[in-house]
Amino acid sequence: MGYSKKTWVKIEGCDCFKCREAESKEKCEKNHDWDKKDECKCAKCGDVNIHVVCKEEDHDKKDHDEKKKDDCEKCTGKTDKVEFQSDTSFLDDEIFEEPIQVLQVSFNKICEGDKVWLSGIVGFDNDTVVCGNDVAVIKLTIVRTTASGSERIIYRQTFEIDQPGHDDLTQVPFAHVEFESNENKNVTYTVFVQRLNDNRDVFLFGQNTLAALRIN
Repeated sequence: MGYSKKTWVKIEGCDCFKCREAESKEKCEKNHDWDKKDECKCAKCGDVNIHVVCKEEDHDKKDHDEKKKDDCEKCTGKTDKVEFQSDTSFLDDEIFEEPIQVLQVSFNKICEGDKVWLSGIVGFDNDTVVCGNDVAVIKLTIVRTTASGSERIIYRQTFEIDQPGHDDLTQVPFAHVEFESNENKNVTYTVFVQRLNDNRDVFLFGQNTLAALRIN
């Protein structure tokens, strides 16, 4: 075994794994990759925890890309393929003309080209007793927000809840697929409901569920 000592120079300002330990200045003449080789006892392979520094021309772009991914959570690699989030609530709150938050899920990051499948169900109870106007009109929306403060409605559904004694206890399903065109962090999807007419005594009822699947 042989190697040339002090052929590796730390690049100032570089934080790649080769440049972190300037005291290890040895180069393997086998010129193999950075994976440990059992049959080799050079400085590189003697201890997989020793990271040899390097000249600028010896930098491996892959090493830099992997380090960059670790630092800023870039959207690459196997771990970005699928992610699942869900939320469940049991509410009996009265529904007013102002939107009420019912369910919410969040993703730490959304990658360009991701598809987010949102589906769920919300329960309602209409106890309104108003002669000639007992049917409640409800609007359900999904609002998408990001860490930057961007907010927009991505889904809207309007439906009626029948009068007491006529399917006034009901569960309403919803589903939506959001196609993401940009990379964002801390993306949140929130389900709101609100009453659109003057009916009173309209309530959330039973279990509400939201499931979200992020697919790269």
